[in-house]
Amino acid sequence: MGSGYCNVPVSVHFVTCIATGSEACDADVSWANNSYFYQTAGTLQQVGFTVTRFLPVTAGANTVRLNFENFGTTGDTCSGNLSVLFTATELP
Repeated sequence: MGSGYCNVPVSVHFVTCIATGSEACDADVSWANNSYFYQTAGTLQQVGFTVTRFLPVTAGANTVRLNFENFGTTGDTCSGNLSVLFTATELP
C-alpha cells in the first residue's frame, strides 16, 4: 500500500500508482489501483492519495515502486510511503 500527498499547482493532471519493473503510471491505462487527480483552476493545493495493488512475485529480487506521473505543469512536489507485505501463500 502506498500513501502520501502532493502539492499541486493549477492545470495539472497526475496519476499515482504502484508499479513493478519498467511499468509506468499511465493516464490511458485504467488500472484499478491508480489514484487520479485533475485540477483545472484555483491555486496550489495539497492532495492526499492512497493506492494498493496485489502482485504475484517469485522468490528472489523483485522491484516494486510507488510512482507519480505528472501530465500538466511543473512545480509539484510529492511525499509518500510504500509498505510491502510478502507472504508464501495467497491472501484471501
